[in-house]
Amino acid sequence: MAALTLRNIPDDLYQILKKQAMHHHRSLNKEVLYLLEKVLRDDPGDDAAWLLQARELRNSLAELPPLDDSMLEQAKREGRA
Repeated sequence: MAALTLRNIPDDLYQILKKQAMHHHRSLNKEVLYLLEKVLRDDPGDDAAWLLQARELRNSLAELPPLDDSMLEQAKREGRA
């Protein structure tokens, strides 16, 4: 396996990585590898398809009445019941 050395990591970024690694019960090295894999291997999907879905959702919501404070308060009350 190849090795990689990172230099000049800003202190604040290092602290964030370290904290996140501890939170996920990983070594710092494993956390960095996990993050790199997540960014580089995840398929972001088809942007055009995603935009089409967003437009269709927005158009379907346009038919609904706009929310006002009374509707939100009623939803809160019903959610607590």
